[in-house]
Amino acid sequence: MQAEQQATFTESQFYTVEVFNLTLSLTYKGWRNYTELKIGDRSYGFAPGMTRTDIPKEFIEEKIIPSLAFDATIWVVEGHETVEKAKAQKMVEAIETPSEEKEESATEPMVDSDTPDYSSLTRAKLMSLAKSKGLPVSPSDKKVDLIARLQGE
Repeated sequence: MQAEQQATFTESQFYTVEVFNLTLSLTYKGWRNYTELKIGDRSYGFAPGMTRTDIPKEFIEEKIIPSLAFDATIWVVEGHETVEKAKAQKMVEAIETPSEEKEESATEPMVDSDTPDYSSLTRAKLMSLAKSKGLPVSPSDKKVDLIARLQGE
């Protein structure tokens, strides 16, 4: 009787299961020791690096995600289709950008000049260049000051 109840499978059976993430996780990456989001009559507290999944999805979609379009770095949202697409797009751009820059630099003629064109560089690049040359650099330095310092070496 038991032999009849046991079933044997001669072929492997595979099932595809799709799992949908129904919750969004919100992570605080700010500099403060503690911050709160007040949504309606409820407060949600965050410490740096803390992730919460109990924040209402509507709040994240209406308030947090639009700020990410302007490169806000205080919040990280995971599990949202728009955010995941934006991450993928940034990765694609990061991969494609270096090859484009190499092609552009290869086609530009080299100019033999004693003074490089510092005005075309960004402030951040001027600061790193000044640091590499051992010149004093301050976070409050303006681009004009950095150019003058580099030219006056």
